[in-house]
Amino acid sequence: MNKQKSDFTFGIYASSACAYLDGRPTGGPPDDASAIIKALDELQAAAADFLVRTYASYEYFPDDETYTLGDHQLRDSLRYLANGRKIDLVLSFQNENDPELIGWKKMIKKAIKDFGPHIAKIQVTEEANASLAPVDGHYEGAIEALVEGVVFAKKEVNDQKLNIAIGFNAAPDMDPDQLFWKKIAELASDDFYRSLDYIGLDCFPDVFQPIDQSKMEESLYQLLKMFKLKNLKTAGIPDTIPLHITENGWPTNAKRSEKKQSEVLECVIRTIHRHRKEFNITHYEHFGLRDANSQEEDIMNRFGIMRDDYSPKPAFYSYKKLIAEL
Repeated sequence: MNKQKSDFTFGIYASSACAYLDGRPTGGPPDDASAIIKALDELQAAAADFLVRTYASYEYFPDDETYTLGDHQLRDSLRYLANGRKIDLVLSFQNENDPELIGWKKMIKKAIKDFGPHIAKIQVTEEANASLAPVDGHYEGAIEALVEGVVFAKKEVNDQKLNIAIGFNAAPDMDPDQLFWKKIAELASDDFYRSLDYIGLDCFPDVFQPIDQSKMEESLYQLLKMFKLKNLKTAGIPDTIPLHITENGWPTNAKRSEKKQSEVLECVIRTIHRHRKEFNITHYEHFGLRDANSQEEDIMNRFGIMRDDYSPKPAFYSYKKLIAEL
């Protein structure tokens, strides 16, 4: 089958545990590698590029300046890279014991050295503007880790002559004072702006705050507009830097139908694609492939477009259709 190149790249988070409840990761049946590969092949079909989003974090021990790279999910994801798929790697900073960022930079260097040929892009930190644990903004020093990490990662990929895009992401930010974005502008050097290949946005319309279905497209458009024209401009980030939708999803449960999940997914992706040139959007990645636990009613367990036994929900077929079309 001939693979079709496009100016718009799709991807998905393919592992199971996807969020935190009471400080603990959600969980259910273990990942089934063969079922994941089959699902990814079906979603990707004839698309030349398709991303598998995965996460790694680190622990740093200041007494003896040692650290460990939490790369178990990353290593598992290597199994899913048939048909030209590559990894979108999130390097998560969740440690306040490394004020000089010694272990952080060692972790970035190790990840690139060990996994570089399999990586399409690296997101430095996860939602460093969000203060609610367990995302990175909850940890002191996250913004410094973001700014210094972007520059360091870009130098590493250049030194190793690897074609890896470097960026960071954020959650929607309604702060009228724009403190996070002003702090980036304060810390950023020319090297930082030159090192940026993309900015990511995690957005979950009608999940944490209800939105009328008839207003979904306009709400999403206004969110994209605010992010590009207010948040990023405050940080001094030029319009020429592409925007990636790095996480988006709509979970199901007894009160949130699988049919509506499919409808929301289609509305969101078509809206993003329709406005891709206006906002310079080049990537969309869904969160995620399967439920963490389909028996639980809490929505944090039910973001998948498949159930935890890998049986497809209607949204799976909608996503497959949209990838083929767009």
